[in-house]
Amino acid sequence: MKNLKYVAFLSLFYITHSVFAANDQMDVDNFLRTVDLKQIIHTNRVVNLSAQMSDPNTNTTNVNDLNDFLAMGTKSEGDIKTWIAEFNSQLNVLDQKQYNAPWIGVDHFTQNQIPKLNLQDGLELVKSCIATKTHTPIPTQIHRIVLYKTIQTKNIVYDYVFVMPKLTPGTCQEILYIPETNDCEWGAQTLCHATVNL
Repeated sequence: MKNLKYVAFLSLFYITHSVFAANDQMDVDNFLRTVDLKQIIHTNRVVNLSAQMSDPNTNTTNVNDLNDFLAMGTKSEGDIKTWIAEFNSQLNVLDQKQYNAPWIGVDHFTQNQIPKLNLQDGLELVKSCIATKTHTPIPTQIHRIVLYKTIQTKNIVYDYVFVMPKLTPGTCQEILYIPETNDCEWGAQTLCHATVNL
């Protein structure tokens, strides 16, 4: 009888543990909005904030699978130095660099300016938007997402980096989604995987 109770307890433990493990997936959307950037790049004024697959050879349809992060920022208005760091979900800095030049072409922003639209919902919206706009079927897998703010419109852009079968391996296609206007457009072809080496 004691053995049966022990087996029942173990079964319940493993079932419960499995359920918690299944639900323990990281919330990348929340992480990017709340991570302490000052701890990572010494400032909360970012010009690029991104999440990607840690393995350069894997891709995903789920934003919460992205487990490698990069932040780029400047300490103050007019600061010519750009700080960039790669880090993981435990806030361990994996690589970092300081460049004695400003990052041009985008505006700085803070995390509280990121639109409320969830990044996974944005992925589904950008696929349907660009398919409707261009009548082009879009692959479902991404390797990376980059958040930045445009200088011209001051809108935050969700820049999804899609894996396109016809491109050279390691090269991906940016498709941009602007939550404020519910609009999308093709971006540039770019490296699928990013590092601190610009």
